[in-house]
Order: sequence, then structure tokens, then C-alpha cells
Amino acid sequence: MLLVAGAVLGVVRLTKSNDSHDTVARTTTQPTPSPTPSPTPTQVSLQISDTLDAQLETLEAVSVRYGGQEIGTVEVSTLSPTAVLPLTAPPGPVTVELSVNVGYVDGTNDVCTGQVTIQAYQGADYLVGWSHSGSSCVASLSEQPSQS
Repeated sequence: MLLVAGAVLGVVRLTKSNDSHDTVARTTTQPTPSPTPSPTPTQVSLQISDTLDAQLETLEAVSVRYGGQEIGTVEVSTLSPTAVLPLTAPPGPVTVELSVNVGYVDGTNDVCTGQVTIQAYQGADYLVGWSHSGSSCVASLSEQPSQS
């Protein structure tokens, strides 16, 4: 039996005939087919998370839009400092639009906006963030490490 890399390529059998000559009988086998890969899911579950910075904010409300449609809102406050928006999306790059309304502890307000492309995959978690750039406030999402 000839084995290469764990697969049977063929079987060679030596037999002795009555006339004292060696004869060779060869049997071949078909290669084992590779397993079919799992189909790519059409939708994956992911989430957008938000956490209140209580030293800076009293309220943060985030509207999320995809393909021109509002798909949900995440709101955090001193009463509920963390929140999660569960989403389903096609796997791969997905562009969302964010609008973040921020209420600061000094009583002032701000609106931050941004268009962000994320990588949608099963179990992904993206955290809302924002920062000032000149006179505008830019909203963002950052991928969180998996909790596994």
C-alpha cells in the first residue's frame, strides 16, 4: 500500500504464481473529495455599544442609519450608563451613518456626526466614540475585542 500525505493513492499487490514468476496486480482508487465549505451566511449578528463618561456627560443619544434608513438608537444617561443596539447585516464591509447628541455636565449640548465603515461579522462589537476636529464634532465606532 502506498501512502502519501495520509491519502491512499493506489494499492500495489505482489503475488506469486505457480510458475515461479512474480506478477503485479495494480488497483487504483479515486481521490477522496474535499469537504464542501460551509456556505457564507447571508446575515450576521453584531452590536453597537455605548458607555456614558459620567465625568463629562449626562446624556448621549446615538442614531444609527444604514442605506438611508434609521435602524436604531442607543441612549445612555446617568440612570442607565451602558446600552447596546443589536443589529443584523450582511457579512463584510458595512457603512453606517451616526448622529450623536451629547449633553455635557455643564449643561451645554453638542451634535457629532460621522459616516463609518465597519467589518460586519458574527459577534462583532463596536463602541461609539466621538471627538472634536476643529469646529466640528466627529462620531466614530471602534471595534471591541471579543469577550471569548
